[in-house]
Amino acid sequence: MNKIGIIVAMEKELEPILEYYTDAKEVLNKAGYTFLSTKVNHNEIIMTCCGIGKTNAACAAQIMIDNLN
Repeated sequence: MNKIGIIVAMEKELEPILEYYTDAKEVLNKAGYTFLSTKVNHNEIIMTCCGIGKTNAACAAQIMIDNLN
């Protein structure tokens, strides 16, 4: 199974994805970031909203890599 990570800056960017994948479940809540997961075919999609800025994106990406492979 492949894992695909999606990191967005604002909630309104994540809303259309969550409307489409209604079965997304919270898998991790760390450092103020909530990570959601859903399965599509043979892929696991992990997504989060990190807030605006390079630092927020880098923090969310590193947490995703360290904790969710």
